[in-house]
Amino acid sequence: MAAEEVCSGGTVAFVTEPEFAQLFRKLLQKEGILDRHYRVQKLPDGTVALPVLGQGLKEQQLQELKERIPPGKTCVLSWIQNPILSKVAKVQSPVQKLHDELQRFISTSGATWSEEME
Repeated sequence: MAAEEVCSGGTVAFVTEPEFAQLFRKLLQKEGILDRHYRVQKLPDGTVALPVLGQGLKEQQLQELKERIPPGKTCVLSWIQNPILSKVAKVQSPVQKLHDELQRFISTSGATWSEEME
C-alpha cells in the first residue's frame, strides 16, 4: 500500500459481495451518495466497501438495496477505518500545494502557522 494515501479516521461504507459491487456503485452514484473522496476497497473478508456520504444512506434506501441481492449475501452499512483516498482527492491545485509547502516551511523554521496568515 506504499503508493496509496490512507486517510486517518474512517468513513461510513456500504459493504457487499464483490459480484454486486458494480451494481451498487452505480446505484449509489445515481442517488448522489457515493463518496468519491475515497476509493472502493476490498476488505480482508472478501467483501467490498463502497464509501457513502456521511448519513447519506437512509434506512429505507438500505432496505431497497438489500432486496436486490440474494438472501444470505452481505449488504450492510459499516464503518471502515483508514479509508484510501481516491486519485481525484489526492490531486491538489497549485495554490493548495503552495499553501501546504509554506505551512510546512514555516513550521520547520520554528515559527507557528496561524490562520491569520491566510
